[in-house]
Amino acid sequence: MTIFRKIAAAGRLRTFRNDVKGVAAIEFALLAPLLMMLTFGTIELTHALIVHKRFQRAASMVGDLVTREKQLWPEDKDTSTVTTADAKATMAGIMASVVHVMQPYSTSTLTLRVYQVWANLTDPTQTKIEWSYQYPTQATVGCGTQKTVDSGVLVGNGRAVFIEAQYQFTPLLKNLLPAIIGNSTWSDTMVMTPRDVPSVMYLPGLNNSNTWDSPSTAACQ
Repeated sequence: MTIFRKIAAAGRLRTFRNDVKGVAAIEFALLAPLLMMLTFGTIELTHALIVHKRFQRAASMVGDLVTREKQLWPEDKDTSTVTTADAKATMAGIMASVVHVMQPYSTSTLTLRVYQVWANLTDPTQTKIEWSYQYPTQATVGCGTQKTVDSGVLVGNGRAVFIEAQYQFTPLLKNLLPAIIGNSTWSDTMVMTPRDVPSVMYLPGLNNSNTWDSPSTAACQ
């Protein structure tokens, strides 16, 4: 009986060794997670690149539109009646175009700060922020304060418009893998010079002469 049992066991072993049924299923089970990661990773990377491109385009467009202006209030309005509300309304209109550029992606996590920096006539290393506007709060943080810029960016009595943008990107797979995938915060800074005028005026007479006067924070708000 022992011999027969050994023969039977050897036969079953040979049958098990030669049986290839289910091999494909096992191989698929091993490779499926990797294939899924490659597929969804490609989709996620493409999505991130598209949104990042829209984000950069929005920041660039804001800088381009602002530096095209010579004043941030309607040209047909009497300068004696111009207020900061007029400048903010113009900036709000420019910022509204950002929403269209970012579509169909959300702008709820997008922040933009646009401000003009003025260099001292005799010492370009001494600068200050003439006016400032922040989206979406319409705040004027930093107005009148000094701004450190790289050497050679500004000449004496020169101006430059800075655009600081920030966006929080939420990956598509965050809800599926919250322990692995999280939000990313993108930041971008651009510097542009006014196109056809030496200065983009926020208010009539606000720090747009050759006098190195000290602006009041209230005047910029």
